[in-house]
Amino acid sequence: MKKRIFSKLFRPISSGTASVIIAFATVLSYTAGLLRDILMSNYFGASQLTDAYNAAFLVPDMVYTLTTAGALSGIFLPVFRNREKKNKDDAAELAGSFFILGQLLVLVVAVVAFIAMPWIVEGFIAKASNDQTQLIINMSRILLVSPIVMSISNTLGTVLITFKHYLAYALSAAFYNVGIIAGIYFFNGEFGIYSAVIGVLIGLGFHLVIRVFDFAFLDFSFKFRFWNPGIKKVASLAMPKTLGLLVWQVSLWAYNNIGLTVLSAGSISAFYYARNIQSFAVSLFGISVATAVFPFIVDFKEDGKIPELIQKIESTLLQIFFFAVPAAVGMGLLSNEIITVLLKRGEFDERDVVLTAGVLFFFAFSIPFESAMHLLSRVYYAFHNTIIPVSINMVFLFINLTMSFTLAVKYGVNIFAISFVTASLVQVFLLFAFIGNFVDLHFRFLINRTLRIVFGSAVMGTVVYLIRDFSGFGVWFTTGLSVMVGVIVYFIVMHFLDMLRYAGLKRIGISFKSLFRK
Repeated sequence: MKKRIFSKLFRPISSGTASVIIAFATVLSYTAGLLRDILMSNYFGASQLTDAYNAAFLVPDMVYTLTTAGALSGIFLPVFRNREKKNKDDAAELAGSFFILGQLLVLVVAVVAFIAMPWIVEGFIAKASNDQTQLIINMSRILLVSPIVMSISNTLGTVLITFKHYLAYALSAAFYNVGIIAGIYFFNGEFGIYSAVIGVLIGLGFHLVIRVFDFAFLDFSFKFRFWNPGIKKVASLAMPKTLGLLVWQVSLWAYNNIGLTVLSAGSISAFYYARNIQSFAVSLFGISVATAVFPFIVDFKEDGKIPELIQKIESTLLQIFFFAVPAAVGMGLLSNEIITVLLKRGEFDERDVVLTAGVLFFFAFSIPFESAMHLLSRVYYAFHNTIIPVSINMVFLFINLTMSFTLAVKYGVNIFAISFVTASLVQVFLLFAFIGNFVDLHFRFLINRTLRIVFGSAVMGTVVYLIRDFSGFGVWFTTGLSVMVGVIVYFIVMHFLDMLRYAGLKRIGISFKSLFRK
């Protein structure tokens, strides 16, 4: 009986149902992530301790980026899917070979990083205090477990979504955050900031275990061979993608270096708190949707169904914009209220609120651009092209770093968000500019519908602004009222503009029925 129930939960599903599951799991994950940040801010505030904790992820994340992240970020899936359609045994050998070689590479680089950690940290964050530098070194060495576990877990996850198994893939991020919450809550008194690191280790275990469990219900298994010819193609496509991922890692290194050496204590923590809140909208309206449709985009391309492919891209873009644009407007207008409601308690004082809210205000306006980027990049990957999006990432990096290094002293930590928004806008514009080499999107149609969304968001924003400024109630009530009325007004305007069709509400209803059908 239990096996039958689990087999119904862990099974292939449609893109609509997948979008619902991933969106729901994203809400769970970011709810857990929000609780994690509330605990962090309550016990440690925006301080040198939290700055060090955030900086400690830089080297482990770099290890993952330099090894398997490039292949697992949209590259391995289309290559694996193409081979699986032609020869299942060959695909099983490719997966097994990638697993072995990927883990060997991660382990070797992690060991080197562990030994060289003092020189790496001191070389890149030379002006941090001695105590803070040693704290970063110690936590970074422990967190080197992260790229090892993530490489295994994300290899399994890529195979799972290739076969349209989304549930464990979607829920694993929430389980990861639950682990961090447990570590902070139960061990903060005894281990201080190290309690968050303990939580990461617990979360990594949760992240892996649920995917292993789902994998057991998959009609597929690895055939472990040291080498498969498909590895060469994966590697050739992954190298440019890895370079593209390094763009964000280099940006984070720059942010941490500037923040720890030039800006006031807590600036980096304020950046990460704001980024985590902004990322909720990006993950909910951008990453979740793009992840759900990616295997279907790959299938349309592989089967030569170009009209269906174009229709899927356009409808997905409009669905992303339908939610991402008003989310950006609302989050920007209510940035101070959001930070006050979510984080102002314990060690997180008014000074931290002002610092974090300022970053969030500017970060909010990148939500539509960053969300669209996740979909557009996957279109290029479906056509096995990584050169164009990676080249565009280089433009992003140049704009981002140039603005950050030249303007940080004058404008403070807010410049990190401003430079990110500016670079993201240019990035999305260029992705649209070159996509015609692969598919002919109907840009006049997309612009017309997007302008309707912008108009509806502007009306909603006006209403939210009036409620926020003239409500005589407390911040909690005002924030809740602004969000509720803003959503109602936006949907009313979208109804009169004949735009509700792009919200995906009908598909969501069908997907729920599909999810719970007997």
